[in-house]
Amino acid sequence: MSYPALHAALRLGWKSLVWSRWPRATISAMDQQPDREAYGRVTGAERFAVLHQAADAEIARLVATYAVERSDEPSPRDGTERVVQLTPDGGGAALRFTFTSFPGVGLKYGFAGDELFPACGCDACGEDPTDEALRMKEVVEAVTGGGLTEVRRRRWLRPDIYEHVLVHRDGQSWRARPVDGTAQREAAVPRGERQWPAGRRRDTPQPSGPVPGG
Repeated sequence: MSYPALHAALRLGWKSLVWSRWPRATISAMDQQPDREAYGRVTGAERFAVLHQAADAEIARLVATYAVERSDEPSPRDGTERVVQLTPDGGGAALRFTFTSFPGVGLKYGFAGDELFPACGCDACGEDPTDEALRMKEVVEAVTGGGLTEVRRRRWLRPDIYEHVLVHRDGQSWRARPVDGTAQREAAVPRGERQWPAGRRRDTPQPSGPVPGG
């Protein structure tokens, strides 16, 4: 992690150290020391509506490319418009897209992988919708490409540690945090290491009709 990204994480008061792929606009904006009010201000949130379009395009691409089962779920809570989960055949990591009314997209994957697009959305962070759409696509490609490993390490008399490694085409992100036993998604992480396999591509369609020479 670059110094500006680490400085931004500490300044935002994150409870866990995160090594990740920070949007360039976020790092640049935070390194410029925006005014305190900018952290609670959101101007032009509608510009992030393109992230819904980007997520729909990714879902359509994945359904057409990989052997997955799509399930559309009702909105589980206020602030959420719809949820789409793609569960791959062959034991790959599921992808769960949550379309929020902000507008934005939440993406869960594997046992406890979790990303938000945009990561924040306030004026201080200044994320660019195009950059966020690209970041979402990179995460999806890393997961479907078999780049996700999740680890739960046992610790005596202390909470277990959950580690998440996601290998991208041009590098990797890593994060570690104590497992919160009250959080369902993290409590579900089994002990040990799980390297998720790459998604299985759909079989090439077979031609229909009579077989030539038959």
